[in-house]
Amino acid sequence: MAFSVLSSSSMRAMCVAVVLLCPLVAHGNDTQARRLREVGAMARFVPDEASRRLRAMEWEMATAPASLRTDFLYHYSTAERGIGDLTHALTLADQLVTYGRRNHDNVALAKGLIGRANTLYLREELAASHATAFEAERVALTTDDVPTKVLATIAAGQSFQEEGNYPAALAKLHAAVDLARHIKDDAAPLASALHTLVQLYLNTGDFDKGWEAQREALAVARRMASPGYIATALGDEYALAVEQKAFARARRALFEELALERSIGARQMAATTLVNLSDCYLKEGRFHEAQTYAAQALEAALDARSNNDVATARVNLGQALLGQGHLAEGKRQFEAGLASYEKQGDKPELLAVLREYGYALEHAGDYKGAVDAYNRERKLSGEIFDEQRRKALMELQQKYEAENKQRRIDALRQENRATKAELDNRRLHQRIWWMLAIVFGLASVVVGLLYRKVRQANAELEERNQQLKRQSALDPLTLLYNRRHFQEFMGRAGNERRTGGDGTVGACSCSTSTGSRTSTTRWAMRPATPS
Repeated sequence: MAFSVLSSSSMRAMCVAVVLLCPLVAHGNDTQARRLREVGAMARFVPDEASRRLRAMEWEMATAPASLRTDFLYHYSTAERGIGDLTHALTLADQLVTYGRRNHDNVALAKGLIGRANTLYLREELAASHATAFEAERVALTTDDVPTKVLATIAAGQSFQEEGNYPAALAKLHAAVDLARHIKDDAAPLASALHTLVQLYLNTGDFDKGWEAQREALAVARRMASPGYIATALGDEYALAVEQKAFARARRALFEELALERSIGARQMAATTLVNLSDCYLKEGRFHEAQTYAAQALEAALDARSNNDVATARVNLGQALLGQGHLAEGKRQFEAGLASYEKQGDKPELLAVLREYGYALEHAGDYKGAVDAYNRERKLSGEIFDEQRRKALMELQQKYEAENKQRRIDALRQENRATKAELDNRRLHQRIWWMLAIVFGLASVVVGLLYRKVRQANAELEERNQQLKRQSALDPLTLLYNRRHFQEFMGRAGNERRTGGDGTVGACSCSTSTGSRTSTTRWAMRPATPS
């Protein structure tokens, strides 16, 4: 096998190429991020165009950095949801959830859960949608990504609102607004949070606070110079105005909204706005104008493939025709709208439309048709009641089972904690006993060594004392007992005579003087020797 060896000049060339390539890669990532931001901004307002562009970017994003891949999947799911492809939207959201769990990326996980919750809501799986939204909020709050926290808190607030828990919803949405105010480089989260807050105030009937939030939302949208967000805020203005029967203001808001939507090609939003215009004229009793805008709304909804707007436009058109006395055509359009609602399975909306149908037929003079409509309404109401009761029972059963399961899990966790604490205590006691045994062992060794050293010191001291005693009793020159020993000996003599001698042999030297001659008597003492 032959190996090719690069020369030093080739290696230098490769290094230069890599250095030059790095800025190009970084520039490529920046370009991708900019394009993705642009398409992401379209996903909410122009979902069909956003979906087309995101589909074209799919292969490119497969090798993109993790953060770009996360945003791509989130925006793509949003766009698919906007065009009504809920199956694909849910698939994309689930891909993001799987990616986030596998890579321990809580930002990706939270965004995937938000996309999943929103899609499940459109599929009318409310219990699953709410549970997913609450999980998304819990995950998002563990991150430092404030925009994701805002999105998740909005989703949780909407879930509480749909459950009828308005105090909790209000607290969540206010928290979302407060969080969004801290984002300095992007006002879109604040505009979204304020829009959701307006919707909540509409449901609770607190119109004064609704107007306050709407004015701020409109001001934020105008500062952003975003036609989509401005149109959304104007739609909120219409909803507030029409509830208070300020029809002129409602129409002005709708016309401005429609112009903005058409300027950015937001076909679905424009269809909804046309439906609202026809509805506004119907509420005023201006049936001719209502017919005009209902017809435009039907055409726009068919073009945008918005089934819900198609059904509502047909109902409004039928109501406008009935209001003008065109019974046959009016009933035909009404029935077509009712069929669309039935096909969608939206029974609550179908119930409201049947009520309007009966009212319109009654005012048009078709009493038999009105009675039929009211009977259909009553029958459907009973079906909805039975279905809601079964659904409530199932949700209660699921909730009971979930709580029971959670209690078992908590009990097992508590038992595991107690077992772990007991094992820890045993290990601690064992460590303490081992430490005490080691300490006692070391202490015994130290005491033994000290005792041995003291005994040696005492023996040496005794020997030294004996040596000193002998040295103090002997004369160093003659090695005989000296005067001190003699005095001690004589002091003990009396005692020894009473108790018996010790066999000591002594000598004494005495000196006497007679005239000029001196006589000397010596008496000496020496240590006794055995006989």
